[in-house]
Amino acid sequence: MTLRPTDSLELGFAGSAVNAEFDSTVRDGTGAVLGGIREGNRLPSVPELQFTASLTYNFKLAGRESYVTASYQHVGSRFTQPSDQESNPRTFVHGLPFQGAPATAATAPMYTARAQGSEVSVPAVMPWTVARPKAR
Repeated sequence: MTLRPTDSLELGFAGSAVNAEFDSTVRDGTGAVLGGIREGNRLPSVPELQFTASLTYNFKLAGRESYVTASYQHVGSRFTQPSDQESNPRTFVHGLPFQGAPATAATAPMYTARAQGSEVSVPAVMPWTVARPKAR
């Protein structure tokens, strides 16, 4: 949609709201949901809301038609994989040695916590707390 309130000014807006979700559940041979493809889960890589707004000013500069445009774009949250919406903690065996871990090691999501200059990384699948550093 474009609006031109004056000969020199143009305002533009475009947007979408999408409710894209799976309408059925896919299960493996054991009955477990396969890869997060569960009825009601959002489709991956599809934002629920996105929009763009723009403002263009037209003018003459040294006898030539010129313009300046400013725009803003918002793309809402989205998931990379359908399984990102599942509440179970996930691990996988990556098959590559990394930072001293063997190729057969399982990885899990990690959280990094910072408190008063200290930093600690802990697995997301374990209950944990971060203690404050001792005063010196």
